[in-house]
Amino acid sequence: MPHFLVQWKFNPKSFETMRRNPLDRYATSVKLAEAFKGSIISMYNRMGEYDGLGIFSFPDVIHATAHSVHAMATGAFLKHECEQLLNPADYKLALLMSHDTTVDYLPPNKQSEV
Repeated sequence: MPHFLVQWKFNPKSFETMRRNPLDRYATSVKLAEAFKGSIISMYNRMGEYDGLGIFSFPDVIHATAHSVHAMATGAFLKHECEQLLNPADYKLALLMSHDTTVDYLPPNKQSEV
């Protein structure tokens, strides 16, 4: 299954609730991932721009996106981001595809007005 980097930042109320009543959020996170046919490969808390990050596995980008949408809809987060990760072999295939594709694409700053 594809892997996804998931990063989150709790809102101040959620963070204060956890500070006053420390809980292991891992089991809850596993349950949420499994609801979208996913699993957690690794998960970490941190101090910085985000409060946590994890490497998750989902069947596809639709399941991964639904997972993030569901988490955000709880109101517990200021941010909940999810991006698909490519292993080196898949990244090489993407580079080769780009190399082998010809298209007349002009960036906006090179396109003349119509």
